[in-house]
Amino acid sequence: MTSNERQHCCRGFLPEAMMGVPVHEQKILFAKSGNRCAFEDCPRILTADGSPPDRIVVLGEVAHIVAKVRTAPAGSALLTPEERNRYDNLILLCAQHHQLIDAQPQTYTVQRLHAMKEEHERWVAQRLDGCC
Repeated sequence: MTSNERQHCCRGFLPEAMMGVPVHEQKILFAKSGNRCAFEDCPRILTADGSPPDRIVVLGEVAHIVAKVRTAPAGSALLTPEERNRYDNLILLCAQHHQLIDAQPQTYTVQRLHAMKEEHERWVAQRLDGCC
């Protein structure tokens, strides 16, 4: 898949009705991402503590890896809306890196984003393995 197949739309952690990503899929993504940005070497924690009466703030942004609309050459598979909004097609990022990957689709291709997500989740699993 090419960079043109990536989407440049979802800004922020939006309610399910607005974004179309089921809450269950969002929970999996946040859990497997360890509440950290999945961008290479980004140390950002994606929630900020609140003090009463303020609540915890979610800073993480759920980004789609493959676009909603295919503008790539024929032969590339277009995901259904259900597939597009599943955990496998999502990556958790801080706002800065979400904006960066959306602005540079030639650099941050579908393949690169999948690899980045896999490496990040492997890192999280290694850090948490045997912690409790």
